[in-house]
Amino acid sequence: MADQFKLDPAEIEAGIRQLINLGKVHDDALTAWRNTLRQYDGCWGNDEMGKSFGENFTKSEQEVDKNVDGAQGWFTESGTVLKQLQTDFEDGDTDNAAAILNSFTNDSGPSAGPGQ
Repeated sequence: MADQFKLDPAEIEAGIRQLINLGKVHDDALTAWRNTLRQYDGCWGNDEMGKSFGENFTKSEQEVDKNVDGAQGWFTESGTVLKQLQTDFEDGDTDNAAAILNSFTNDSGPSAGPGQ
């Protein structure tokens, strides 16, 4: 199984950068969305149809805003988690490599079994 499993730190770093970039793009789009809504807030008028539209639109807009806002945390959290996993993996890999190297460089050499 070990011969089938490989993590490429450079690819992980690239993925983390993509997540961070997507988070920024998402944040910019969300800011533009909110600015546009503020700019046109109430433009539907004060007559009965406008009030009805405004009430329904505002409820829907608030729900969409809440859901979209939650995605920003997902991008950020995913990047943070991936970075920590990468660090943990690299640290473990370094520790294991050092332990293997140390087992071959100690005074008695690698154990060949009983009586040898």
